[in-house]
Amino acid sequence: MSRRIEKINEVLRREIGQIILENADFGKNMLVTVSRVDTAPDLSEARIYVSVLPENFSKQVLSVLETKSLAFHRLLNNIVKTRKVPKLHFCEEVILKEAARIDELLKKIHKN
Repeated sequence: MSRRIEKINEVLRREIGQIILENADFGKNMLVTVSRVDTAPDLSEARIYVSVLPENFSKQVLSVLETKSLAFHRLLNNIVKTRKVPKLHFCEEVILKEAARIDELLKKIHKN
């Protein structure tokens, strides 16, 4: 991955997280975090990986984020100064779930 794409991913992660915080109300009992962003080399699209706590609201949150993706894209277009702002696709972050599951299994092994 090029250094340029890495910088764009970091800027998008930070700015989209702020946009979600300011423009999407999920309630006080829910935590929505943008964990990482993967942008295509031609800047045509970006996958935004989101983790949600509690996990049973993940599908609902992703649905809301997908419906608001065009509005988020417009807001991002006003903030980020690049020739092209990628189309946004929201995905559930599964790496964190897998890491937590592995950690739990390792704890069980160490107990025995």
